[in-house]
Amino acid sequence: MKPRRIFGAALGIGVALGACSACAAASGAPAELPEFPSLHAVFDAVDEQVDCLDEAGDPTTVHDAAGLVATESIKCTESVEVFYFEHADDLEHVLTTLSAAAEADGSMRFAEGGNWFVVDFTEVAAGGSSDGSRDLAGLAEALGAEFVEIE
Repeated sequence: MKPRRIFGAALGIGVALGACSACAAASGAPAELPEFPSLHAVFDAVDEQVDCLDEAGDPTTVHDAAGLVATESIKCTESVEVFYFEHADDLEHVLTTLSAAAEADGSMRFAEGGNWFVVDFTEVAAGGSSDGSRDLAGLAEALGAEFVEIE
């Protein structure tokens, strides 16, 4: 599976990850990508593939120009997080906001499904640990999702 790479320009939208800020757009998930019925269902599927930590910390707080963005997520590691969405528009909005951090702070990798995604903040998270990163390309392939790399 060849990764899709996205390059973008900064938009000045902040993301509270500890030290993550700036933004660029990512494209939306095609309808044929796999979906899960709940956050816990997708987390369990991810955990089976990448062995999440028992205690990984609090979910990320996401902000855009308008303020706090409502998200439903669970940390897999200190820098890898599983997001779930009831509506495709919400997924697109959060993915766009988060992916933009790569422009100023490093690259980011996503495994993107129809109503969920897993993001690796290792290169942009302040104090991200080296044991926090996971193989998202392999995860995407195992779950039938799309692997996206933003630089």
